[in-house]
Amino acid sequence: MAYLGDYIGYLLSELTVAREYADRESVRIAELYRGDPLLKCMPVPRFRLPNITVDIPVALKCAEDISSELSQKEMFEEMKSGFLKSVDSELKNVGHQKLSASRRKKLSEQLDTGFAQMQQREQGPVRMSVIADGLMDAFNRQVLGPSKTKAIKLKNQTEVSSRLRDNIFQDLSKYIKKNTRLDVEVNAGEMKNLNNKDVITTIRLDITEDAWEWITVDEQSGKEKLIQE
Repeated sequence: MAYLGDYIGYLLSELTVAREYADRESVRIAELYRGDPLLKCMPVPRFRLPNITVDIPVALKCAEDISSELSQKEMFEEMKSGFLKSVDSELKNVGHQKLSASRRKKLSEQLDTGFAQMQQREQGPVRMSVIADGLMDAFNRQVLGPSKTKAIKLKNQTEVSSRLRDNIFQDLSKYIKKNTRLDVEVNAGEMKNLNNKDVITTIRLDITEDAWEWITVDEQSGKEKLIQE
């Protein structure tokens, strides 16, 4: 068995390899034509795959749910714990002591309040960018302080905030909901042995070729870039 998405990806990859092999063969033939007094007057053959239609018989087996079992609240609690550790780590890196118990409590409460507000506004799963903005807003309010007298003075404050935000997105990536994967049987021998013929279907792929090519954008430096053919 295989995931349907993986199987189609393999097919597309193989078609790309086929185009590569065809181009390499065209180069070989071009060199051959150049060295022949008669062939060099003829066009070098080159084949392309502008349009391909592929009919794929597959047997649908099951849909596998690989999403996280954690609730949104449980995920946020984990993220909050990781964020507080990141704050302490960044403060230590710039030569500052970790958060005091009172300031840490206020930051934690601010994070809880912010998350509750996010859920009310979003009315569904909260987007990563919204969570990141909420965490950084709480950091700015409770750590950097609402006023200069209560603020923690940090060297390279902009860099600290940037690193914290990067850490947030790294942690959030663990909680991105993964799509349900569809298990299919693609082996002809196995499909022949299936009892329920209704689970077999055919997927038609109409594939259109596209290509990129290297061009030189600066003759002096030799700088190149890929553009659409």
